[in-house]
Amino acid sequence: MKTNLGLFLHLYQPPVQKKDVVQKVTAESYIPIIAGLKKYPHARVTMNITGCLVLQWDKYGYHHLITDIAHLVAQGTIELTGSSAYHAFLPKLPVDQVIRQITLNTEILHKYFGKDISLRGFFPPEMAFVPSLVPIIKDLGFEWIGLDERGKHGARVHHRLFEDKHGMKYAFRDRDLSYETVTGEMTTARELRTLIKRPPTCGPDCDGYAIIALDGETFGHHRQGYEKILEDVYLDKHIQLMTISSIIDKEYPVSLIKPRKSSWTILDRARSISQPFLRWADPENEIHTMQWKLTKLACQITHDEKSQKKLDQALFSCQYWWACAKPWWYIEMIEAGAYALLQSVITSHATTVTKTKAIDLYHDIVATAFDWMRTGKMQRMVDQEHEYLHYNKDAKTNQ
Repeated sequence: MKTNLGLFLHLYQPPVQKKDVVQKVTAESYIPIIAGLKKYPHARVTMNITGCLVLQWDKYGYHHLITDIAHLVAQGTIELTGSSAYHAFLPKLPVDQVIRQITLNTEILHKYFGKDISLRGFFPPEMAFVPSLVPIIKDLGFEWIGLDERGKHGARVHHRLFEDKHGMKYAFRDRDLSYETVTGEMTTARELRTLIKRPPTCGPDCDGYAIIALDGETFGHHRQGYEKILEDVYLDKHIQLMTISSIIDKEYPVSLIKPRKSSWTILDRARSISQPFLRWADPENEIHTMQWKLTKLACQITHDEKSQKKLDQALFSCQYWWACAKPWWYIEMIEAGAYALLQSVITSHATTVTKTKAIDLYHDIVATAFDWMRTGKMQRMVDQEHEYLHYNKDAKTNQ
C-alpha cells in the first residue's frame, strides 16, 4: 500500500527584502522547485505563495516563473492556498486589517495565476493561529486551515480528519516529520517512508496520511542541493503525493475538535503549547513591546489610500521574529519594519501628537536594538536559546 503524503511548501520573502536576496533565493530554490514539478507533472504539491513575493517576481522580471506556476496550477500539479498578502502576524492584528490582508492576497493570486483558481485552504503566516480567526477565514470562503499539530489536543493521528463545530476543517502538519526534513535528517524518499511509519498509528493496511509543511526555501537555498530530495519523492512508487484538499476530501472518520492557539515555531513542547507566539510577541522582550505599540498605533489611525498601502506592506511578521534574539537577530530587518510602520503613520492624516509618538517609538526601537548589541545583551540571549537543541532534548525526553 502506498504512503499518502501531503507536501506543503511556503514561499515568501518580506516586502522590504533586498533585490539581490530575492534573486538569489529565486535562483537557488523557487526556480528549481518549479522546474522539478514541470518535469514530473504527476506530482502533487500544495503551496502558499504570498502575494508580496509574486509582486516582487513581477517587479524583477520573473514573468516566466509566474507563467510556469499558473500552468502547473491549471493542470492540478500545484494547489494554491489563501493567506496574508504581506505575511502579517494575524493573531495580533485588528479584524479589519486581517480581512484586508487576506483579501489583498486573494486578489493578487487571481490576477497572476488565474481568476478561476480555487483557493480552498488557508495558511496563516507562521501557522500562527487563535480561534477568533476562524469566523473571519470561514466568511471569506475558505474550507480548511493548515495548522501545526500542537494546535490539536491529543496524540498525532494519521487516519482521521478534523473539524470544528462551525464546519471548518483542519490539516495538521506532522511536526517531527517536518522538523527532520528541515534539518536535513531525511535525505531519501525511502527514509521519509520509514519516518512516516514511525510510530505506527493505524495498522499495516491502514490508508493513512501524513502532512509535511515547511518553507520552500529549505530546498536549494537553506540547504543547497536538497531540492534533489523532492525529485526522489516524486519518483518513489511507494509514495502517493496528494494535495491537502484531496486529503480533506477522502472518506476518513471525522473527529470534532477545538483547535487551540499555536504556531509552527520550533520550541520545546511545554512552551510551544503555553507560549506559541514567543518568537514574535515575548512579553519580556522590550523591543517586541515597542514594536507592537507602534503596530497598534499604525493600525488604529484613519488611513487614506496612500498611507493604507504603506501599512499593508509594513505589517510583515519578520520584523518581530528577528527581534526575538531567541536565537534570531537581524537589526536591519528590525529597523526596516519599524521604519515602514512609521512611514504609514507619517503619510496619513494623523494628528501631530500621534505622529510624534510614532517617531519616538521608531527611535526607541532602533536605539534599544543597538544598545542590546553594544552591551552584549543580544548575544547573551542568543547563547541561552537554541531552538533545535531544545527541540531535540524535548524529543528525547518524550520517547
